[in-house]
Amino acid sequence: MATSRPSSPEPSSSSLVAVDEDGVPTEIIGEAFSPIRCVNQRRCKRMGPPIGGEDCPCSDIQRIFQSFFCEHFSSDLCSIAHQRADNSCKACEVRISCLRIQAGRMSEFLNKLHKYAPRLVLEHLVEHPAPPERPVAESIVGAALFADMAGFTSLTERIMKLSSNGLIELADIVNLYLSRQIDIIDEFGGDILKFAGDALIAVWPATSEKELAQMTLRAAHCGLELQRQLDRTKIGSGMELSLRIGVGAGPLLAQMVGGLYDRWEFLIGGDAVDQVGRAQKQAEPGQVVISPQAARMIRSMKAGHREGNRLLVEHRPEAEAPGPLAIPALQPGCEKALRCFIPRRIINLIEEGRGGSAAFEVRTVTVLFIRILEWHTAELPIEEVHRVMRKVQDGLYRHEGAINRFGIEEKGTVILAAFGLPPLDHPDDAVRALLSARDIFTELGEMGHKAVIGIGTGVVFVGPMGNEIRSEYTMHGNVVNLAARLMQASDSIYCDQTTYEKVLTLAEGDPGAAHGLRFEALEPMKVKGNDQPVSAFRLRV
Repeated sequence: MATSRPSSPEPSSSSLVAVDEDGVPTEIIGEAFSPIRCVNQRRCKRMGPPIGGEDCPCSDIQRIFQSFFCEHFSSDLCSIAHQRADNSCKACEVRISCLRIQAGRMSEFLNKLHKYAPRLVLEHLVEHPAPPERPVAESIVGAALFADMAGFTSLTERIMKLSSNGLIELADIVNLYLSRQIDIIDEFGGDILKFAGDALIAVWPATSEKELAQMTLRAAHCGLELQRQLDRTKIGSGMELSLRIGVGAGPLLAQMVGGLYDRWEFLIGGDAVDQVGRAQKQAEPGQVVISPQAARMIRSMKAGHREGNRLLVEHRPEAEAPGPLAIPALQPGCEKALRCFIPRRIINLIEEGRGGSAAFEVRTVTVLFIRILEWHTAELPIEEVHRVMRKVQDGLYRHEGAINRFGIEEKGTVILAAFGLPPLDHPDDAVRALLSARDIFTELGEMGHKAVIGIGTGVVFVGPMGNEIRSEYTMHGNVVNLAARLMQASDSIYCDQTTYEKVLTLAEGDPGAAHGLRFEALEPMKVKGNDQPVSAFRLRV
């Protein structure tokens, strides 16, 4: 199947929708008057003043930029540098040159690592450069934005059916679309905290009530600009992508927990995160829905006026986008601490000198989606969150599995894990995953926490997704979606037929011979994204 590079529609009006206290959506319209310009003669806000001072001429920046880039970066990035330097947009040259030259002042390894961590983590490491020795919790306030690709599950199914190379094509499409979201959010000064497969969450921290209102309006305008540029993006073969976006504002809780084998997880929770989850679920493709709290903040700025069930706001992206924030200046002593927040595979790839498409892999893995029900980290003592995280880490690591993502949702906390990710892959990964799930389910229950788990085995794409601003190590494939759906349907531990059959094969037809694993066949269930009912099995615990 031939897919084309995603293309945006012509600029058009976008809409915000305010959700009243009773949960009824109220539409807010924002008209985009002109597109965002690269930097448009603003000095580089990501890196501060140009290296030659406030009045540093573009020609000098261009000369220094080209020589530095060629000396310190790979050939593909070097070609981009020359292409940008030859472009007529001088402001773009200034922005990129400042970014690269300043980044080069960090150690080479730190420069390659920092894009895999959110700004909140980097700022913490500036103040605390040593690896964490105990869990950390920091209460802040801010605006939050959650953007989710509409119809991603069905898109995955369609691409996989149409193309023999579907996983790579899917990853390429998602990466291009995701990269454009990253660029826009970065231009509006947002901190992209996490990717969630086909979604991402970003925040705009604030230090006062007035600044919170400003950041909320900025997040709302960012949502409008995302929709203006990316709604109904054509990706070839009659397919297109759109976003559902939620915006909230209020308390946030940043946490660093775990630490088993020096692997720390960064979590963000709090009322603002709950708000964006609820708001995004009420959004139609192409819409931005804002929470009641965010709507009040925007009205307090006198940035819009009520008209029936709509709130009209003027959307001028070139005026509302402040430009990228400066990357915190990490010292070489931060490297060991930063490694604690980065997946081991990313570190291995950097050490091996593998980047770009050379880091992409297609592998057979067993995927686990674990939900801890009614478990909201912002409402629990940090010590309890830390103990639970270590219990999950231990349950996975003792069988040589890996955590891919840890996130907070309205109905609880969700962990995405996998067995078979490099460099730890085994012929019996399906058995290891089931044993791990059984251990986690039982041990969390002993702590008073209820978990439900979905497990699937299949082929996935794995690799770093994003761009030079922000990246994460992610997985994509039908089996990831299937494991998530099984988790949603589960009352304990559900697995798919492929996982069950792999256990049978390893145990020569008797699953009980594989570490005492026993299963109960379930009625075939209808799962979103699958045309036919899916066979599933409950693991007896």
